[in-house]
This record gives sequence, C-alpha cells and structure tokens, in this order.
Amino acid sequence: MKYPILILVGISLLTGNVYSQDTIIDKKLVEISSKVIEITDNEIKYRKWGNLQGPLYNIPRKEVLMVIYENGQREIFKEIANSDLQKDENILQNGDSSDRQELNLATEPLPDSSFLSDPNRLNQDDMVTTTRGNKVEYKPSRINVGLEPFQLGMDTEIRIIRNAFNMGLGYLYYFPKDLPVFSSQHVNVYGSFYLPVNLLLENYEKQNKGLFPFVHLGYGVNEVTVENDYLGTTERLYSHGFIWKFGFDYLFTNSFGVTLTSYEARNTIFGVVYSF
Repeated sequence: MKYPILILVGISLLTGNVYSQDTIIDKKLVEISSKVIEITDNEIKYRKWGNLQGPLYNIPRKEVLMVIYENGQREIFKEIANSDLQKDENILQNGDSSDRQELNLATEPLPDSSFLSDPNRLNQDDMVTTTRGNKVEYKPSRINVGLEPFQLGMDTEIRIIRNAFNMGLGYLYYFPKDLPVFSSQHVNVYGSFYLPVNLLLENYEKQNKGLFPFVHLGYGVNEVTVENDYLGTTERLYSHGFIWKFGFDYLFTNSFGVTLTSYEARNTIFGVVYSF
C-alpha cells in the first residue's frame, strides 16, 4: 500500500478513540475539535468544541483531509487525493467513487506511524519544501586575468533583489606593453542583472550551482599614467563615463566556480568566482 493511504489510515487509528466530538483534520495533520454544522461544496462550517455556543467558523473544503464524527464515522474529501491515492482509496473503498467516501477502520497491520503524532514536525518539513526555491545565495566575488594587454582585476557584489539584481564594485589594472603609457587602471560601480538558471528550471537541489549569466551596467573612472617627452616626467590622465559588461559565472559547488566577462565586447577577461 502506498504511503498516502497509510497516512490516512494511520490518522484514523490515532484518532479512532475520539467519539465524543467531531474532529476535523486538515492537510497538515492538525486536528480541530469541533461540532460540524454544515458541509457545502466549498467549505465546512463548524463550532469549536470548547465553545459550542460561540461563533461559526469556516474552513475551505480543499484544505481538509478528513472529518471524524462523534459516532466514529469517517469522511475523506477527494480534493486532497492525487492519482495514486485515488487508486488506493478505490481498493480500500471497494470501488466507491463518490465525492465523499466513508473510511472504516483498517483491518491490515500498519508500520510505525508515530511520526503522525507530531504535526509541527510535518509543518516544518512542508515549509522547507515550499521555501527551498527562494534561497539562492548568489553574491559573487571574482578574480580576473586578461591577456591583451595583460590585466589583473577583481570585483565583488552584494545582493539587492534576491534572484535578480546585485550591486557591485570592480577594479582592473592594465600592464601596457609599450611606452609612453606606464600603467592604466579602471574602477567601476555597477548593477548586475543575472539569471539563476537552475532555479528557473526548478532544479532546486542545485539552485546555487551551475550557470549564472549576467549583464553589468554602471559608471567607471579610468586613470592612465603616461610619459611627458617634453618635461621628462610622467602625467596622469583621467576619463570617466558609462560602462557595460556581460558574461557568465559557472559554479561547480555552492561557493566556487569559473567566470568570463567581456568589457563592451572589446576586452575579455576570465578567472575564478567564489560566492558566500
């Protein structure tokens, strides 16, 4: 017998001795002691057992797993059933396919179902499953090398919008091959728009790994040190303006990988990336 029907029957055994009241059991296996007043197509109306003269409460029918009445009769709501559970119910219920089905006590032995007595534990597991896809920890720092001319650089980013946008600071130092340029360096501040590919493919187990293509838009300042032939000294020249870059990071683990970046489609650098 598959696990869904074992859970249902396990709930029946665990709650089988509660006959003095109606018991509503929701999909998270939380029990509500109550007096059921009415069941409609969309909701179940009830009063809390401890305050039968109190207000009337409603719970959406699609959120309910089972109702156990005070006489011991049980009703399962098929809105909670997937195809496997429906097959098991059909076997257990002798083919009854009505919208609500009565479930009698099971006659076959069950495995240990003590885990059903801890709804909080199940709720925590559900929470991990439903929120796993919201935890991409992509905050890359990169060490880069370029070859024409030889360059060394690094940049680092902080998260601004999860799974979409970071802010970063970059630095690149050039080693010119020819005089009169002695050195050149570039500093830039940029916004990084990126795509977490595994997350978009719903591959949540590897969402912090794999391919992260990005586009950087920002503002940069260049400093170039040149030789002044007339004075026999060096002089620093500055320029600044809008910059753009594109490339990708590929993370082999949650924190380490390789990177490639193209500066305005004219200068390509590559290196390693680490993310924490």
